[in-house]
Amino acid sequence: MQNGALRVYPLEDKDLTVNTLKEYWSFNVHDNDYGQIQGICSSHDDRFLITCGGDGNIFSFNILSPEDVHKELKAKIPSPRQYEMDHRIFEELERQTAQRIQLVRKELAWEHEKHLIGLQKLRNQYESKPSDDYENPKDAEDIREAQENMGCYELKTATNYRVPEHKRMNTAKKVMQLTSLEVLIHKKKVNMNKEIMSLRDLKVSIIDEIKCLVQELKSIQAVLDLSERLPLPLIPQLHPDEVPEKKFEYDSDTLLKFKEEQEAKAKLQEKLEGSSSSDALRHGFLQAPSIKEIDPVAQVAGAQAMEISSVVTEQRKVLGIEKAEPTEMELEILKREKIKNLYLQETLVKKINALVINFDAELRFLRHKKLKLDVQMKSADLRYVTWYEELLILKNLEKHENLLQEHINNLISEQEDMQSKLNSYLAQMEDRKCEIVKLQECEKALYANFQASLGEGNEFAHFLTKVLKKKIECTEKKEVEREAGEEDENEEENDEESSLGVDEQNSGSEDEVFDDTVCPNNCSEALFQNTIQLRQKRLDIEKALTEEKKVAADLKKKYNALVKKAKVVEISLNTTEKELETFQWEKQQRLNELYVVVPLKLHQVEYLVNGEMPSDFSQALVFTNQTLEYLQRRIVDLRNEKIMQREIYKVAQEQHKQLVQDKKEMEIEIRHKQLQMACM
Repeated sequence: MQNGALRVYPLEDKDLTVNTLKEYWSFNVHDNDYGQIQGICSSHDDRFLITCGGDGNIFSFNILSPEDVHKELKAKIPSPRQYEMDHRIFEELERQTAQRIQLVRKELAWEHEKHLIGLQKLRNQYESKPSDDYENPKDAEDIREAQENMGCYELKTATNYRVPEHKRMNTAKKVMQLTSLEVLIHKKKVNMNKEIMSLRDLKVSIIDEIKCLVQELKSIQAVLDLSERLPLPLIPQLHPDEVPEKKFEYDSDTLLKFKEEQEAKAKLQEKLEGSSSSDALRHGFLQAPSIKEIDPVAQVAGAQAMEISSVVTEQRKVLGIEKAEPTEMELEILKREKIKNLYLQETLVKKINALVINFDAELRFLRHKKLKLDVQMKSADLRYVTWYEELLILKNLEKHENLLQEHINNLISEQEDMQSKLNSYLAQMEDRKCEIVKLQECEKALYANFQASLGEGNEFAHFLTKVLKKKIECTEKKEVEREAGEEDENEEENDEESSLGVDEQNSGSEDEVFDDTVCPNNCSEALFQNTIQLRQKRLDIEKALTEEKKVAADLKKKYNALVKKAKVVEISLNTTEKELETFQWEKQQRLNELYVVVPLKLHQVEYLVNGEMPSDFSQALVFTNQTLEYLQRRIVDLRNEKIMQREIYKVAQEQHKQLVQDKKEMEIEIRHKQLQMACM
């Protein structure tokens, strides 16, 4: 054997059959795992049996004759027994089989679930296919944006022109425009005034600096010969218009001067009244000015001239006293001083001239800005006049526009309220339907309970059924059933109620024959009382069902009436919106009648007739540079978009073909999955 065991079969005859091999002796001598018997043989005299196993062991066995068995054996050899397997082997085999069956079931369940998920995905993917009238929101948004920005400029004078919502003008917007324009004009003027004042302050500082430089130049020229002196630069003066804020400033000298002028005028007036001579009058006009009236700048210049002349005189006196000849070193020093003074004189003159030139450049630049600002201010004034005329037109039309807009707002508010009520009615109707379904389920459960209580073959079933279905106060129910019968949504419920009503009518026709207050003979009193209680529950359910149907019918009537009213409001809203749109067009035509000034240069005019500028520009259009550039770019963009759309269309065609093919494959796979599910 493979497990190293040795079996001995007792053979009583030479007839070898299967039945003779049922009984045997078994000897476990070799190793069970590695002791497979590789060879077996007997000795030459048949007295020994030798076995050789895979475990490397060799065993020899004595072969006893039947006569020597009883003599040689010390122990009784057990009789051979039939082959019986251990029950633990069967248990292990059953356990392994159960595990395999469970594993196969799990694999089948996993495959089943996988097929279910795949089928569900295919169904969802197939059902998620958009309808033929489906509109992609992104595509709709792109179309709307293209319509608004496609560069199509409709003339405001066209009959089919419709004023966009964001371009509609009213009185409030126009007043805001005028206010913003006024603020902008004021801001521009304030900025220009600041620049003018800054330049005025620069002039004052330059005048002070030039005065200092002129004074330094005079001190240098005092030591130079007259032939070497350069002309003194003129000192700029501030005009009274440049300092208007000083017009109302005064001091004691100004008051005294004003007093003297007033006294002089008074004396002159007296002389004129007294017919005084012309000499006196001439003397009054030619009277020398007082010391206070002399210009302080002239006083300073005179004092400086006197000082310089005195210095020169003193130097001449010293030179006159000292008539000694200067040495060479002194001549060299004087020469160097002279060169230095000449250089300083030239430098100061250039510096003064540079200050004047720079100031003049700043003045010219500011004058240029002022001219441009004047043009802008004139254009702003013209625009202000135009906007003000538009404001007058808008004010005249404001009342009617406000009435239309208020009517539209009221209709929109009313429409929103109606929609809210409709949603509320729908929710209430759904609640009532749910309640009705619940009550009908309760009624069905009650009849099922009644049938269960009767059992099978009950001889009083017909009587108890009539007791259960006996009518009590059914007039209200009939009325509600008649109202609820008008609803198309409850056809199945009405069929059930009609069948129940037939049974009740059939049973009701015999109400006078039987007495439902007395339990019949041989009938269970408990069953009879249970039937009475069930009838009371049935009546309560029918009453509640009647109330629910009545409420549902009332809600349906209110809903239908409100729907009709909402349609009327919607029609009225559309009509009013059309009226407002027409009114906006009429208002735009009134605004188009105003003249608008647009200053243009010759190079900006591209409307030519036969190469010449026409005298009539009524057929011309005015575009800003930005708008014209946008239109030119838009032409190129449209060409590129056209090419891109063609490519997208080709890709979409290929995708459509692929989707159609995928659809067919999915349908085939769905049918295959359904067949697999049906087989499982």
